[in-house]
Amino acid sequence: MHTVIIDNIDLSLLKEQKTALYSIRQEVLSPEQFEAVEGILCLIDAIQDYAVDVLGVDKHEVFNLSIK
Repeated sequence: MHTVIIDNIDLSLLKEQKTALYSIRQEVLSPEQFEAVEGILCLIDAIQDYAVDVLGVDKHEVFNLSIK
């Protein structure tokens, strides 16, 4: 079942969306908004880790490795 969920996620797009969220969280957000963005980023991290570690997806497809 997990594989089906991951198979339906465009991992390259998710990578771009994660980068966009990181830039948004640098803006002035209320504490509640900041916490919500942080939570979504943690969820994306977990999805990406699972895709690489369990499903064997290439880490370059999943992660933006140029960001430090």
